[in-house]
Amino acid sequence: MPKNLRSLILLIFIGLAIGPILLVGVVSGSASLEAIKRLGNENLQVITKQIAFRVEDFFDKPLLDIGILIKTTGIASQKPEKQKSILLSLMLGHEYYQALSLYDTSTSQLVSVSRTGEQNADAAESIKSFANPDNYQNQKEVSFGKVRFDNEIKEPLITMSFPIIDNRDGATTHVLKAELRFKLIWELLAGLNFQDYKEAYVTDSQGLVIAHANPSIVLKKMKVDVDRLNYGTGVSGHEVVLATKAISVGEEKLVIFVEQSVEEAEKTTNFIFKYIISVSLAALALSIFLYFYFSRQVVSPIVRLAQSTERVGHGVLTEHVDVSGFGEVGELIKVFNNMVSGLSDAHSDLSIKNVALNEEISKLEQAEKMTRFERDRAERANMAKSEFLSAMSHELRTPLTSSLGSLRLLNSLSQDDLTDQGKDLLEIALRNSDQLLRLINELLDYEKIISGSVIIETSVHDICSLTSKVIKDIQGYSQVHSVRFVLEDYTLPIFAELHEHRFEQVLNNLLSNAAKFSEPDRDVLISINSNKGFVFVSVKDCGPGIPEDFRDKIYDQFTQADSSSTRKHGGTGLGLTICKALMEGMGGAIKFETEMGVGTTFTISFPEASMLASTVT
Repeated sequence: MPKNLRSLILLIFIGLAIGPILLVGVVSGSASLEAIKRLGNENLQVITKQIAFRVEDFFDKPLLDIGILIKTTGIASQKPEKQKSILLSLMLGHEYYQALSLYDTSTSQLVSVSRTGEQNADAAESIKSFANPDNYQNQKEVSFGKVRFDNEIKEPLITMSFPIIDNRDGATTHVLKAELRFKLIWELLAGLNFQDYKEAYVTDSQGLVIAHANPSIVLKKMKVDVDRLNYGTGVSGHEVVLATKAISVGEEKLVIFVEQSVEEAEKTTNFIFKYIISVSLAALALSIFLYFYFSRQVVSPIVRLAQSTERVGHGVLTEHVDVSGFGEVGELIKVFNNMVSGLSDAHSDLSIKNVALNEEISKLEQAEKMTRFERDRAERANMAKSEFLSAMSHELRTPLTSSLGSLRLLNSLSQDDLTDQGKDLLEIALRNSDQLLRLINELLDYEKIISGSVIIETSVHDICSLTSKVIKDIQGYSQVHSVRFVLEDYTLPIFAELHEHRFEQVLNNLLSNAAKFSEPDRDVLISINSNKGFVFVSVKDCGPGIPEDFRDKIYDQFTQADSSSTRKHGGTGLGLTICKALMEGMGGAIKFETEMGVGTTFTISFPEASMLASTVT
């Protein structure tokens, strides 16, 4: 393997020059009679196929002529004199007819014309076949006879029989018989312009030459071996390379031969050998010239470029190469020089940016330290907030529960002793205490949820009964907001996997929200149904709907659509956050649909359970 470009180019050019010479030597050394035969056989095959096509066309023309004549003249229905006139016109109009005969199969009448005026003995022998009507009454297709040599006109003929069929009953009424001449095929072969000592001829199935450019060969009734393939003795008596093509004409098989003497094939081969040698010597001289030219114009600049590239790879960015070079090589060197200049400028710019980058990295490291510090402080603050909320909720819940109990006791014992104003104040105190207790309970639930200490165990319950119970317990809240809770009809019972207390807590929250946000004197609709293994409880209010920009945040903690200090509805903003966590803890889900100005429907779903009513908790 060459290790440099000069050696490689030299080997390529020498190979291009010497290769054809070696090829000639191999071909010359292996040239034999068989090699010579193969050399010309392909060309001969092409010529043979072309001649065979022309010969087949010769037999197609009479079929077309006679078919047109029968359709246009109605010859079968004409009188014998008219029939003879039509046949004579057809024969004189085309040179390939020697004689024409029309035989009536029903009357055995025969009308015939011939170029010799009278039918000679050979033609009469051919016509004798009409003597037996059975030969033609059943003929339905065109047929051809065997090739015969007419001794009087010294020319081979072939008989074609064309049946004329009555379309009404399908019977063959006449048979038109034509004696076809081969003279036109002679003229076809004579018209071929063979300049390299090729000759073509046609034989019958027995090898009798029936068509040749030289009529004397046909008249000698010369026979050849039709089984020859590629090589044999030609009609001239010399050894030849040949190609054959057989065609069928009715019962007769015609064979087309095209042959060329071996001597002429060898002359062609020797000419090719000499031509290749001359071209190879010229290629060798050109290769030597191109080697020195490309070595100077291509190789030398590439070597300089490779050396400079190596130095640039070691960090020498002041390197430049002489631009002299051939075509694309010179352009490549220009690109290289521009690249080196760009690298030098980029290196300088990179050094400046590197200093600035180091400064930015130092600032980012300091910012990261501050971020970690702030994050740790926020986490500590969040933990302290959670601990504060838990402690505060527990500390507030105990005295609040005690106060609420006292108020309820007072409310039950002192109704008759209080004035109307006192009753109103007591009712306000009870209502506010209940609301405050709910807020504290929400804070406690939230603290348990974020700490992960909430564990919910589910069991099978009749969700219809639980829903009715929750609605009954919260009726007082609906009266405060002047709305009605309406439970739609359902089929009892429907069982679901859930936690009773947590279900009541979720539904209580959804009903209280629906009551708060619905317009007065409107209905809050509650529906229960099951589908595909799940039980669904829906709460539909008649409120303003949820704003689009708040829908993605509706389950976030401490969030409300109206979070201003003057908002109409109170609450911690934890209700739906707790509902979502509790539903997921019970293996269920919560979703909503809303439309501005119409209202919102919240739907909670649970896994359906098929249980006997006696086993329900």
